[in-house]
Amino acid sequence: MREQLQHLLELSASRDMRILVLPADAPCHGGHSGPLRVLTSLQNTPLVEVEHASGSELLSDDRAVTRLQAVFGDLQIWALPPAASHALTSEALGELR
Repeated sequence: MREQLQHLLELSASRDMRILVLPADAPCHGGHSGPLRVLTSLQNTPLVEVEHASGSELLSDDRAVTRLQAVFGDLQIWALPPAASHALTSEALGELR
């Protein structure tokens, strides 16, 4: 677990990645069904990659992408800001040492 938290802290230092922590008391949300990534293709087409028990799937259907973009937006709203997320991750790492 220590290595994972350290890796997240290193990723959060990058300009290409933003790590946001979702508090345990966040409302029930669509993110509980598994990880998702909102992507944009080279042709500027929005895509969403979803993970599930048997693998992952890249979705391009407009309705599915729009729905999952809304889920992602909700998660961003409920998440801690980047500085607070970094601080909480650092604190959790410190508790494991």
